[in-house]
Amino acid sequence: KEKSNALKLILNSVYGLLKSKYSMLYNPRASDTVCIYGQLVLYDLCKRLSSVGTIININTDGVFFKTSDERYKEIWKQWEEDYNMVLEEERYDLLIQKDVNNYVAKQDTGEVKHRGTDLKRNSFEESAFANNNTRIIDIAMKEKLVKNIDILDTIKAHLDRPELFQYVLRAGSTFVGTFDENGKQYNNINRVFATKKEVDPLLYKKRPDGGLVKFPNTPDKHMVWNDDCSNLKDFKDIIDINWYYQLALKNLKRWAY
Repeated sequence: KEKSNALKLILNSVYGLLKSKYSMLYNPRASDTVCIYGQLVLYDLCKRLSSVGTIININTDGVFFKTSDERYKEIWKQWEEDYNMVLEEERYDLLIQKDVNNYVAKQDTGEVKHRGTDLKRNSFEESAFANNNTRIIDIAMKEKLVKNIDILDTIKAHLDRPELFQYVLRAGSTFVGTFDENGKQYNNINRVFATKKEVDPLLYKKRPDGGLVKFPNTPDKHMVWNDDCSNLKDFKDIIDINWYYQLALKNLKRWAY
């Protein structure tokens, strides 16, 4: 696995440079060849597998299919010989997908895998380099899809983790900074929570011309909290649970669930 990941990193880096006109490796025709060849050999694999099962999902580097016919193993090995490539097999007990780029699947080992932006933040742990906005929404959706746990139950069960409910608002470099409607300036990056009552004035991004721009997809009532979340008291009484619940339901509808 370590060798595979190292080689993949090199190959992806070289492929990216094939498209860069500033690189010594610039070769758009070679880049197109990689894509076309990859699509053709994957199509051929799917065509062969369709004779022994049902194709569910085809993506850049793999295919989901359902079968009870063990002949797929013969097709698998023959394809590898024909194209001098090696395939890896993963088995899943459950697959729920919104589209080809957004799905959640449970392997027969119990491990849950996901793809796409809708469930990207389903981990309970924050990442320093990831979007940590409203992580509770992705967690609640995954618990509902995979385990059929009610969304509201998941939200209530994690009210002791305020960081899962945070919105991180950042005014980009094209703005003067972050201000409220009264003209008070705040940090360039702020943490806010949706609240039942307006605790703090709403925050806006200020343009160079003085105009205020609302942060998109943020609650109409909120509390600004830039201290450590462990110092936040009475969170259960402050937070607007219904805001997060409705947001999760809205996202879940995109999965036709």
